[in-house]
Amino acid sequence: MKTIRATRFRQKGTTLYSFHIDARDMESLCFVEAAARDNRKGLQRVTEASRLREIADFVGRTPNSILPNSIILNLTNQVTIREEDNDNVLLDFPNN
Repeated sequence: MKTIRATRFRQKGTTLYSFHIDARDMESLCFVEAAARDNRKGLQRVTEASRLREIADFVGRTPNSILPNSIILNLTNQVTIREEDNDNVLLDFPNN
């Protein structure tokens, strides 16, 4: 199990959690419903090799470069949310 501290907030009646997680951890805990050219209902845009090369070139231009971004996760009922205080919670992600 991986436990992540998160800040809880509400927006338009929906509870949201903001947190940071190492990409390696996220890769092992999450999955992506990818779109396909013939099925655009997937949540992630179609992976295109040329676009990946452009991103790699951009990030690789300078030493120690990073590509900060926001990723939206839909937490399933397998993620346990434990109260810490008014604005903070602990998210317990299962190992699978």
